[in-house]
Amino acid sequence: MKRFSYIILIALGVIGVAAPLVTAEEKPCLACHKKLAAGKIQHAAVAMGCSTCHVKPHEKEKPVLSLMVDPPALCFNCHDKKIVAGKVQHTAVKAGMCTSCHNPHSSDNKKLLKAQAPGLCYTCHDKKMFAKKHQHSAVAAGMCMSCHNPHASDHEKALVSQPPELCYTCHDKGMFAKKHQHSAVAAGMCMSCHNPHASDHEKALVSQPPELCYTCHDKGMFTKQVPHGPAASGMCTHCHNPHAADTPFQLPQPIHDLCVTCHAGASIGNGVHVVRGFRSAGHPMRGKKDPLRKGREFACSSCHDPHSSAWPKLFRYKATSAFSLCQYCHKK
Repeated sequence: MKRFSYIILIALGVIGVAAPLVTAEEKPCLACHKKLAAGKIQHAAVAMGCSTCHVKPHEKEKPVLSLMVDPPALCFNCHDKKIVAGKVQHTAVKAGMCTSCHNPHSSDNKKLLKAQAPGLCYTCHDKKMFAKKHQHSAVAAGMCMSCHNPHASDHEKALVSQPPELCYTCHDKGMFAKKHQHSAVAAGMCMSCHNPHASDHEKALVSQPPELCYTCHDKGMFTKQVPHGPAASGMCTHCHNPHAADTPFQLPQPIHDLCVTCHAGASIGNGVHVVRGFRSAGHPMRGKKDPLRKGREFACSSCHDPHSSAWPKLFRYKATSAFSLCQYCHKK
């Protein structure tokens, strides 16, 4: 019967209970150390008896609060060592500082944490990193552990899984799974563009476009004498989806339709070419092969560089007039 009662005590201690549980042996301890067991959630070891972790302090003339062995070895007497066996350990775990996060006796917080996240995390991690204008929603909600394992992981930064799969636990994978992916997305490099904690830039971008884009894309392509308006004003995402699209170059729609969202004047309305004065229906475009760019359809970008050009009207090739540009294809 005595053994059965002891098992029940252990079970109650493991699941955590509201009322303090102590053995008769430990009642003298609580006469002085009552506050230690006053939290809503008690460490199971408290129910098992103070001597589970502590050497009896009053065996010597001067009381000494001594542990049986030092953490984390002491903790592994009950807790499975596998939870800290990942390749990347939390710094506190690596240093054996279990009690820097957990109260070893009792707490009002789940998991016997000394404080709620993210406040607990800020005792070591610089709060300034997370206090910027645009916060990742997980950070704003104090859900640090939705991305990081607080003990150990096989992934860098103790992430619970590897990006981009980690990101897909919250973000819709369908946004990124289209036919044409941004190379950063295809490589799972979400954090090359986004700060996973917080940023002073919209969408938690690591810097503001177009400078952000120039970290990979050659700035010279966009800074010639005659820039396209959106490129000059850093509106890269006006023409390109930064994640993925079903249209080449991550365009939000086919190029003929995209261009006329801005260039819809009488001379080029309905996607026809500016030379419609020479041909009532305009220059043939849709479904026609580009004679100078193998494998490409003839489109607005066959004649005009959509980013910038050294020539008037954003001409793709060296030309000072429309007539001289036409001669690249119409040689006679």
